[in-house]
Amino acid sequence: MTSHLEQNDNTQESLQNIASFQVVMSEEGKLVGFQPTSRLAVNHWAKNPLAALLYEG
Repeated sequence: MTSHLEQNDNTQESLQNIASFQVVMSEEGKLVGFQPTSRLAVNHWAKNPLAALLYEG
């Protein structure tokens, strides 16, 4: 059985493993900005399809 503190630590660790990004769209629906907002996202930013679309590569 795990303690409340151990469960809390596991939850925090899981939350830190979520890649999150900020996307900015124009009024016309075009992608104009894209950036990572978490440590995990920074590591995978270049492989993200939105980055390739925005930066044409």
